[in-house]
Amino acid sequence: MGELHPVCQSCGKVPYLGLYDGFRIHGRFFCTECEQRLLTEAIGSAFYLKMAQHLRFLGDGQEMEVLRPGAWRR
Repeated sequence: MGELHPVCQSCGKVPYLGLYDGFRIHGRFFCTECEQRLLTEAIGSAFYLKMAQHLRFLGDGQEMEVLRPGAWRR
């Protein structure tokens, strides 16, 4: 039987350490590299918006709120 390797939903790569090199949310796998990039990326950047699209519908199918540039300012 062959090995099963996770593929990141964001970048499409198979991480070096497999399942130990990332996290899963409701069956979707994201590598540590994309996680770190998301945490340091500016809200509204192309990468942030791409990740927001991947994460928009989770769990029970309810759409989650995504921060838009300036959304936290009043």
